[in-house]
Amino acid sequence: MSVAESAAPPQHSRALNVLRRCVSEGNLAHGLLLTGENLAALEEEALILAGDLLKPLSDPPSAEHPVGHPDLFHLRPGKKMRLIPVDATRELIRQVYQSANQGGNKVAIIHEADRFNVESANAFLKSLEEPPKGTYLILLSTHLYRILPTLRSRCFGLQIHAEIPPIENESWQSWCLDYQSWLGSLLTLRKDGKPGVSQAMFRLYGLLTRFETVQGEIVEQLIEQEVNENENLSPDEAVAQEARIQRGTTLRLIRDIEQATRDFALMKENVANQPSLSKKFVRSTETLEQLPGLLRLNLKDITALEFFMLKTLRLWSA
Repeated sequence: MSVAESAAPPQHSRALNVLRRCVSEGNLAHGLLLTGENLAALEEEALILAGDLLKPLSDPPSAEHPVGHPDLFHLRPGKKMRLIPVDATRELIRQVYQSANQGGNKVAIIHEADRFNVESANAFLKSLEEPPKGTYLILLSTHLYRILPTLRSRCFGLQIHAEIPPIENESWQSWCLDYQSWLGSLLTLRKDGKPGVSQAMFRLYGLLTRFETVQGEIVEQLIEQEVNENENLSPDEAVAQEARIQRGTTLRLIRDIEQATRDFALMKENVANQPSLSKKFVRSTETLEQLPGLLRLNLKDITALEFFMLKTLRLWSA
């Protein structure tokens, strides 16, 4: 069983092509903000742009470059709270104010720039306003409006369009099919009486138990793919990366559950001519949309999903 990597699309985005042209013409802004849904795509395109800035233009850039370039710096969130610490921010500032190791440009990539707190953002602000000559600061974020306005207003912003690919995992695909089967059983729950209710509850908690197992399997594979590929991560950065993967995986699974619910509703509506299923789907989606907010309040993933499935049971059996 494998998990699809959140890689950038094979073709470069239009935004990246514009930026690369600016590099070749010598008029690239020194502070850039790249935003989009897919963080891996943002990081990939930022590295391509950094390669153009740190060496003569080439297309495509060498696979080894610019990852190990001595004039490429990274700033990432740290620890489980996934905040960009002020100490690491000040260290980055010290590095970019030193002379370039290769005598050319310097590039700093700030991963998840929305994770700056006020203290670290204030420390970074002067460098963003007046970076040293030949220094380019590339901020990345999947949450544009969580970035502090003082940082956002000082960058030239572009959106990178790259969708997050679906999770390709046999156990998860099987879970979604069983979830749809469970939805089907709810449509006749009232006719089946108490035995039907007992069976529906039994299957509900069976799905929850399997969800935790499958989620853990997917997260473990993604951590192995993403964290282990970044050998230069500090221990605090590795912890933050793992926390991001955990939360991001949960949100992707929630999105898949919404799609599975939509597919089931459309199928049943077409076959059985039950227009009321569209209303049930809409109300289910409204409940699903509450889950990211609950997760941000540190509600456990499985508790949030239990909340959704119990409401679904009442809704679809009505």
